[in-house]
Amino acid sequence: MKNQGSLSVTVRLTLGGGIRWETTAGDLQGPLASAEYAVLQAGLEDRKAEQGKALPGRVILAVDVSRYGAAWMRPARVWASMLAQAMRTHPIAADYPFAAVAVLRQRLTDPGLTDIDVAIHPQASVGARREIEGLCEVLGWPHT
Repeated sequence: MKNQGSLSVTVRLTLGGGIRWETTAGDLQGPLASAEYAVLQAGLEDRKAEQGKALPGRVILAVDVSRYGAAWMRPARVWASMLAQAMRTHPIAADYPFAAVAVLRQRLTDPGLTDIDVAIHPQASVGARREIEGLCEVLGWPHT
C-alpha cells in the first residue's frame, strides 16, 4: 500500500457501559506531500494542460480532494498555503498551465462544497491575480 503509516487506537471501557476511544496517526508529512504532488500533477494531464493553456493566466484548476488518501485531513486554507509554496519551489510548477488551483471538498450527504480555498500561482500576472481575487471575492472563496 502506498504512503501507509502507523495508526494506534486506545479503547477504554468504563463501569456502566461507557466506551471512549482515541486514535493517533503517525507522521502524515509523506502522504500529504504526495497529495500536493497529485493535485499539481492533475493540471499537467494532457487535456487539462491544454485547457489551462487555452486562456493563459486566466484559468483556475479545481481539484476535489474529498476522497484522496489523507488529503481530506487538511483544511482548505492550509491546502492553499501549501500549494502556493509548492508552486514557488516544485519543479513541475515552473511552467504550470493554470493561474490558480482551487482545492475543495464535498460530503456524500451534502451536494454543496464544504471547504474551498484558492492558491494563486506566484508567477501569475498582476492582471490575472486581480481577476482571480475579484472572482474569489464575489464567490466568497478565500484565496492565497
